[in-house]
Amino acid sequence: MVWKAKLFSVFIHAIPDFQIIANKQGAFFYEKTCIVIISILTIVIIVCSILRMNSFSLALRRAGLNPYDVIPLESDFDANGDEIKIIKSSSDKQEIVLVYMVKNKMGFWSVGYQSPNPHPEGELDEIQPVYIGWMGPAGTKWYNIGGDTPFEMEYHLLYYGNNAIKLIEFLSGQIPNNVAVNIQQAGNEYSIHLIHFDVPDVFNNINMPSLLLEAKCIKE
Repeated sequence: MVWKAKLFSVFIHAIPDFQIIANKQGAFFYEKTCIVIISILTIVIIVCSILRMNSFSLALRRAGLNPYDVIPLESDFDANGDEIKIIKSSSDKQEIVLVYMVKNKMGFWSVGYQSPNPHPEGELDEIQPVYIGWMGPAGTKWYNIGGDTPFEMEYHLLYYGNNAIKLIEFLSGQIPNNVAVNIQQAGNEYSIHLIHFDVPDVFNNINMPSLLLEAKCIKE
């Protein structure tokens, strides 16, 4: 009976030691887990930051465009509040490509769409200027609360070329009166931005290459 009592006494005294060891092991495992989680989160944040900073050029690469040939032309916000940019770039097959870029809420850029292929079938020369179009909200008008609230849209058409032979100027009557025009030019390179606040059908009546040839502003 004496040896049983001694064994029981040793067991009772050893329980706190086991608890201390278990607590230390638990604390060590918890600290190690926290360190691993924090390390993973840090790596993820760094990688996401790098991808976000380089998302513009990465989006162009994925679309087969040259990220080193970029000329910003226009910037705005779409109907969703996302930032957009219209840029000039190029590819292996096209000297001029106009690109509609969109930046999402996470800060990542993507290619929305590109200008149509300016190469006529069976020909090597591009038809200039190259063009791209987009639309966006222009605002609302209301007077009485609860009444009709018409939403107005603005329609954009942007041309870009590098075949100018003089300062770009339109002849009288070439551009409709209800179309706003903004021309930017540096030597033989130019951009023509048309804005219209009514139905976009008016753009269908504008043949920009023909107008510029008629005004003797570009080479044939």
